[in-house]
Order: sequence, then structure tokens, then C-alpha cells
Amino acid sequence: MKTSVARLAAACAACMIAAPAVVAQTAPHGGLAGPDDPHGGPPALHAHPRFGGHGHGGGALAGLRGLDLTEAQRDRIFAIVHENVPKRRELDKKERQARLALRDMASAPQLDLGKASSHARALGEAVADEAMLRLKQEAAVMAVLTPEQRAQLERRRAQPRRDRS
Repeated sequence: MKTSVARLAAACAACMIAAPAVVAQTAPHGGLAGPDDPHGGPPALHAHPRFGGHGHGGGALAGLRGLDLTEAQRDRIFAIVHENVPKRRELDKKERQARLALRDMASAPQLDLGKASSHARALGEAVADEAMLRLKQEAAVMAVLTPEQRAQLERRRAQPRRDRS
């Protein structure tokens, strides 16, 4: 009886130690993974600015609003951003699946290191692929801008965040 109580106490202690790490794990859209997620829905949907998210418009797209873009530049930037939406969606799904698989493994009675390693590699590949996609998109957008617009954008980025207008 004492042995089973001691084991139960040890198991409860282990769960209480591991629980904050599992709950605090971030989701692909940068929010919380789980029931406390304020978005309350699929991350890809809420990442879009139309749905109240911030979208994938960081990097080169941040700050374009104040530039005097021609209609042709706007059209080209729109095309660049939107041609990557399906790729980004697939990468978001792969990243989410890998994160969920790793989270589920954390609560498994026995850890399978081979599976965990496979899921961790899949997560790393998805994150790396998304970073490369973002980099290519930013480079393509920057190529659309004139030298003066690029200089203006760089000056704006050099300013502290609160001073930007």
C-alpha cells in the first residue's frame, strides 16, 4: 500500500512539473496551444488581417503602407503575397501537426525517442521551410520597390518602433 501511494505521489508530482511546459507551448500562429487560445479557431484563418490577426505581413511588408506605391507595384506585391498563401497554409499545417504530435508524446506513458526525433525533425523542417518562404517573399517584394522606396523603408525600420509613422 505504501509503495502504491508513493508511486501515485511521484506520478502526480511529475505531471505537475510537466504540465506548465505543455500548456505554455506556443502554437504556430504565436498564440497558446490549447483551450486558452484566444483565437479559438484554426491558426491559419486568424492569422489573416481580415479576421483580426496580424497575418504574415511582417518583414518586407511591414511599413509598406506609408510608401507611395504605384498601382502596378501594389498589384505585383499583391500577387507575390497571394501566390504564397497555399504554400504557407501547407507549412502551417505541417508545423501544427508536428507540434501536436510532440505535445501528445509528452503525456504518453512511455517516451518513444525515435518517434519524438522524427516529429522534432518534421517541426524543424516546417519552420525552416517557412523561414525560407518568408525570405524569398520579402526579397521579391523588395525587388518591386524603387531604390528611393527601399531607402525610405530602411530609414523607417531604423527608427524605434514608437516613433514610426
